[in-house]
Amino acid sequence: METRRDLSVQSELIPLYNRTGFLLKMTLENQTEKSMKVRLLPEVNLGNLSVNPLNKWTFGQPPKGNDAKYEGDNHLFNETVYIDLFEESQDKEIPANKSCVNSINKCN
Repeated sequence: METRRDLSVQSELIPLYNRTGFLLKMTLENQTEKSMKVRLLPEVNLGNLSVNPLNKWTFGQPPKGNDAKYEGDNHLFNETVYIDLFEESQDKEIPANKSCVNSINKCN
């Protein structure tokens, strides 16, 4: 039985230059002969937010902060960290045999 792939998804986590935060870049590739409509619904899981600059990272896990809370749909915070979530349009139409790029930018 042949395995069929209709949609390929690749993701990259990219640190922002000269500011705190990162960019989640997702490349979606339609591998069919028809256009494809896709709706992305990103979900950010609450965790233990802390401030730990990249130049201070070691090979171990960064220190855990306090639990995060949501403030509205696009803001997470605790006593030391406030995060804004910026996202592109959730609805994409990918032409046949083409790719599109979508990104989620998180910065505090």
